[in-house]
Amino acid sequence: MAVKGYCINHPLVKAVARCKNCLKPVCRDCQVTTDMGIFCSEACYIQMKNFMARQGAYEKKPKWHWVVSKWLRRLIGLAILLAIIAAVAYFVLGITSIQEGIDWIKSLF
Repeated sequence: MAVKGYCINHPLVKAVARCKNCLKPVCRDCQVTTDMGIFCSEACYIQMKNFMARQGAYEKKPKWHWVVSKWLRRLIGLAILLAIIAAVAYFVLGITSIQEGIDWIKSLF
């Protein structure tokens, strides 16, 4: 894999890879090869390792907010639907009380 540029530590040596964390170009002498890839330094490797650990911990948490938001959206949708039905009953049919509405529904059957 050809990498354009020169090593960040050796300006006269062509880079052979880029750091997986910061994307800086490094030569063969400067690269730190790990199980996670190639890094420019031990510090970049540790930073990436910590990030991946935090990401894994986050993904394992239950996503209760999705469940709550789903039911909240349904409840809001139902409230809007009831408001539309009440508005139609009031403005179109002239129903001003609940008892008039019940009587109107009974008259349909």
